[in-house]
Amino acid sequence: MKQERIEITCDGVKISGLLHLSGQDPSPCVVISHGLFSDKNTVKFQEIAEEFTGEGLAVLRFDFMGCGESAGRVEDTTISGRLATLNAMFDFACSHPSIDRERIGLMGSSMGGYLSLFKGAADTRVKAVVIWATPHTLDDLRDKISTGNEPELGPAFYREIEEYRLDPVLDNVHRCLVIHGGADELVPVSHAREIYRRLPEPKGIEVVAGADHRFSDARHRLHARTLTLNWLKRFL
Repeated sequence: MKQERIEITCDGVKISGLLHLSGQDPSPCVVISHGLFSDKNTVKFQEIAEEFTGEGLAVLRFDFMGCGESAGRVEDTTISGRLATLNAMFDFACSHPSIDRERIGLMGSSMGGYLSLFKGAADTRVKAVVIWATPHTLDDLRDKISTGNEPELGPAFYREIEEYRLDPVLDNVHRCLVIHGGADELVPVSHAREIYRRLPEPKGIEVVAGADHRFSDARHRLHARTLTLNWLKRFL
């Protein structure tokens, strides 16, 4: 597996990423978006990069502003800003000589899944989408953050929750697989089922029994990875 370190500038902020190449040029690619306070180096994303490249897929994972190795403050996060970053990373993948620009998909976890749905709805270049542990709405996010130890997000983020609603766009998201933990402590399974209900065919849903929000159990991650890989290989 060949690995390239990436650095782009989006809205004046340095964004860091890693591109894992399979060696089968040009290859299909999946662009990965992490959750709200997560980063590209969580175990599940490292495992995906290692396994998927062995199956002939390139993997692009990156840190949103204020997360991991990217510059900026996570407190300044906005939905529109994260979508701009995802757009820039997707464009980078399309321009890379080792990637087949006609076979690029998205995978997102939690907030990353939320963003991937908007991107998939707006961009016909997206050939497949897989989301893990993704909320249908963000209406209760402020309450969840206030009871935890996470940074407090600025007012701009909460204003955009009203603007970025999934329901009007889900019927434009094609070839989407919804994966959710049956024991998700942050996002109830009902969110996954509502997203799935509104998606057009072809679509899929899998509730992984016993899995928590972060898929912290290795067995649950393996099951979710296998489902994800099979879906991407089917459509990319």
